Amino acid sequence: MDGKLLEVKDLSISFPTEAGVIRAVNEVSFEVPRRTTVGVVGESGCGKSVTARALLNIVQPPGRIDGGEVLFHGDDGAGEPVDLLSMAPKGAAIRHFRGKRIAMIFQDPMTCLSPVHTVGNQIAESIRIHDRDVSAGEARDRAVALLTEVGIPNPAGRLDSYSFELSGGMRQRALMAVALAAEPELLIADEPTTAIDVTIQAKFLDLIGRLQDERHMSILFITHDLGVIAEISRVVVVMYLGRVVEVGRVEEIYERPLHPYTQLLFRSIPNEHVPRKTPLAQIKGVVPDPFSRPPGCPFSDRCPSFVQGTCDAAVPPLYEVEEQHHARCFLYDEVDA
Repeated sequence: MDGKLLEVKDLSISFPTEAGVIRAVNEVSFEVPRRTTVGVVGESGCGKSVTARALLNIVQPPGRIDGGEVLFHGDDGAGEPVDLLSMAPKGAAIRHFRGKRIAMIFQDPMTCLSPVHTVGNQIAESIRIHDRDVSAGEARDRAVALLTEVGIPNPAGRLDSYSFELSGGMRQRALMAVALAAEPELLIADEPTTAIDVTIQAKFLDLIGRLQDERHMSILFITHDLGVIAEISRVVVVMYLGRVVEVGRVEEIYERPLHPYTQLLFRSIPNEHVPRKTPLAQIKGVVPDPFSRPPGCPFSDRCPSFVQGTCDAAVPPLYEVEEQHHARCFLYDEVDA
């Protein structure tokens, strides 16, 4: 790999409510290498999306970032990294990174694209915010080029279309054009294929891969789909209930998942070699209510390897079981030692 571009250290996020404080993210740490795709996977409610928002310092109130660092290593690693969380969320300094050096594709393009502004207007706005020397005409020309690059047919004509006039796949591509307008070094894609069908999804993933090769970007790709992760990622981060439970290279995690949660996720995938009418394997229970977290390991109440007096006594650390392959489980206490 080509060194670190982004480094997340002990990130914690909470949401105060009338019923109490919800701990959405607990001491999450991972790295995004240069020119590499890192996949983040886990069930709904595990803290993936709010983690992605924290990287841009855009966690909406009443949410708050309680601690941690998000270190951006610019200029090919030369000089000291910059902690994005040390900047004011609405200050001028963070705008040099947000949208320009780090861009994000949000989950739902229908709600992220303005219904009262044309697609071309929104792309051009993103261009001119980060490059004041670009004229309106130049921004429009670059918007046409971006729509061409993301594979939208008749890009000059679609420039004056509104988001509600586009299909789901085209809206997703238009949102990607907005994100790519300032030529970011890191693209955060938060479940970008959820709302599109399988055939469009395959084309969209091919598009992301091609643009990454051409622009030498890093990508943080958040999804529920383990098949998508296998296709595009080099590193996988598995999250559960606000914590990283396993992280490693994609081939290692797919060949030998270590954490019981990761193992159960793989068993839940339909398998063509299983006899017909065989019940699909399931992970028992559901992600716990934020106010009813189990003591100790967050997965203890659903884990088939649960050991009373150990798993419910403390949160396990992230053990390095193999080189660059970590798992948060007491099963590997002696292995790590």
